[in-house]
Amino acid sequence: MGKVAEIDHIDPLELAIADLIAGIQDSNGMYVHAPEPFYGRLLAALPSKYTKKSDEGTAYDIPTAAVAIRNNGIELIINRDFFENLGREARLAIIKHEAQHIAHRHLFRGAEANGENPKIQNIAMDAVINQFNPAIQELKKPAKDGGKFEPVEWDKIPDATADMSYRGYYELIEKDSEEEGGGGSGEGEGGEGDGDGMGKYGDVIDDHSHFGKVFDESNPDVVEDRLKDTIQKAARGLNPGTMPGEIQKILDDIAAESKIPWQQLLRTWMKTSIKSIRKTHILRESLSVAGVFPGYKRQPRPEFHVYADMSGSVSDSDAVSFFSEILYIQKAMKATVSLHQFDTEIHSTQVIEKNIPHIVRDGYGGTNFQCCADHARENKIKNFIIMTDGYAPSVDLTGLNVLWAFTEHHQDHGGKSVVIESKE
Repeated sequence: MGKVAEIDHIDPLELAIADLIAGIQDSNGMYVHAPEPFYGRLLAALPSKYTKKSDEGTAYDIPTAAVAIRNNGIELIINRDFFENLGREARLAIIKHEAQHIAHRHLFRGAEANGENPKIQNIAMDAVINQFNPAIQELKKPAKDGGKFEPVEWDKIPDATADMSYRGYYELIEKDSEEEGGGGSGEGEGGEGDGDGMGKYGDVIDDHSHFGKVFDESNPDVVEDRLKDTIQKAARGLNPGTMPGEIQKILDDIAAESKIPWQQLLRTWMKTSIKSIRKTHILRESLSVAGVFPGYKRQPRPEFHVYADMSGSVSDSDAVSFFSEILYIQKAMKATVSLHQFDTEIHSTQVIEKNIPHIVRDGYGGTNFQCCADHARENKIKNFIIMTDGYAPSVDLTGLNVLWAFTEHHQDHGGKSVVIESKE
C-alpha cells in the first residue's frame, strides 16, 4: 500500500472534515479510509474554533478536543497544538469521534443530573462510539511530540458484547468497578485516571466535561431539536442499502422519539399545506358596471397530491395503513386528493373527492423518485406527500414542499417526515 500524502497548505481541521466526506487515498489511489459523508456533513454544518493562549483558565481551555453547547448551537473546539501534532489519519479519527458524540447526543447527558459516576460515564460513552470508529486506533501510534494514547476499546470491558447501548456499557463498568472496590469520581479526561483502575479500559481522548452543561443563555431543548434536523439533513443522499447500522439507529431513535402520533403529524402538515380550488360559478349581473360577469369565489375544498410508492418492497399492510389514514383525512376535511401510484414511473392517478373509492394497487417494480419530482413540476404541484420505504436514490426536490411518509423500516431522505405504523 502506498503512503498517504501530507498536505500542509490547507487548514488541518478543514482538511480532516474533507477527508471524512471524500475519504483518504494512498499514492496508488487505494482508500486508506473510505468516505464517511454523514459525519463530514454533520461537522461542516456546525461552527468550530481553535483554542488560543488567551483561553487558558476559561471554559475554552481544552487540552485535546471537545464539543459544547454555545449560542443555541453546538460548537467543535480543537486544541491546535495537539491537532497539528497528529498525522492526517489520526486527525480524521479525532473529528469523527467528536461527530459521533454529537450524533449520539452525548452533549445532553450530564453525569450529575442523571446521578451517574462521571468517570464511568466517560468510558461508557467512548465504548459506544469507538466500536464504530476503528480509525481511532491510529492514536496508538506515537505523535510527532512522542505523545501516545490508548483509546477506549469496548472488548476490554468484562462481559461486553459488540454494539451494546450506552446503558449496557455503563452498568458493566460499574459492576466491574464495584467488584474491584474502585469507581473513582474524577473526570478522567485526556487519558488521565489510571490510578483508580479505569485506565485498563483505555483512555478518554477528548474533553467530556462540557457534556450536560450550558455556558451561556442557550436553551438545550432548542439546541437538541435543531440537532435532530441537522442529523437528518446530513443523512440525506446516502446510498440506499449502504447506510451503516450506527447511523440508521440514530435516525430511527430520532423518529421514534416523537410523542405525536404519525396520523396527527400528517393531518397538521396537510392543514398547513392547503391549496384551495378556485372555480367559476354561475353568471351574475354586476351591480356597478353594466353587463353580466362570471362570479368567482374560493371554494372551501382543500386539494392534496399524494405519490404512493407501490414498488415490491412496500408491503400491502403499509399501503393499507397509509391509504386508510389519507381517506379518513380526506373525508374529515372534505378535501380533494389526487392519488398517484408509482414505482419507477407514474402508473395511475385517482382523484378522490366524495365517495370512498376502491383502490387497486398498481406497481410492484423498483423505485425511482425522479418520476414524482418531474410529474409535480410539470403539473405545477408544489405541495405533496411521498409514501415510501425510501429505498431508492435521492432526488432534487428544491422548491417543492414535500412530506415523506415512511414505512417503519425505511431509508431516510431528510426533510419533513412521518413514520407510518403498520397495522400488522
